Amino acid sequence: MYKLLMFTTCVLIGAKAALSVKPVDEEVELHRARMLRNRIEDSGPLSKQMKTNHTTVIFLGAFNGKYIYYDMTPRTQDAARAGCQLMGMKLLRVDRVDEMEFINNGTTGYDYIWTDGTLNEVQSSFRWAHSGRVNVPDAIVRSPFTGEIGLALEKNPTRFCIRPANQQRHSLCYI
Repeated sequence: MYKLLMFTTCVLIGAKAALSVKPVDEEVELHRARMLRNRIEDSGPLSKQMKTNHTTVIFLGAFNGKYIYYDMTPRTQDAARAGCQLMGMKLLRVDRVDEMEFINNGTTGYDYIWTDGTLNEVQSSFRWAHSGRVNVPDAIVRSPFTGEIGLALEKNPTRFCIRPANQQRHSLCYI
């Protein structure tokens, strides 16, 4: 069971303790950029034709039974969800801390990235739009935003943050 720790509009997920977060290292970011360039050629299970039609989508790899793609086209959360569906995928639901780290290590060039989470009407919980509620009984979410709120993954430090769903962000899709 993971414990959620609140940081204003962001939550840091850890197994009974906060993750240790290292400052951004330029060498690490350059390595990530090189990794991304190498992954552009690998389409994973996405068809070559689909990859040709969606040139901003990069295959990050397989993790815990999911084939994860990073879409570098800035979109609102709803448009990101529709973009994933257009390719036969879903906007990513992140289930584990090591999955967040996998994504963080395989991506570059963003501050926040859209996930499938949306703020429920019931204060203190999120739900995954395609599969139901996420249990976060230890967290109380207070949003400074108005309108629809989405759950984004922040790059540094690696944590979930709530953001207005109409903001333009990169996104994560999976098969």
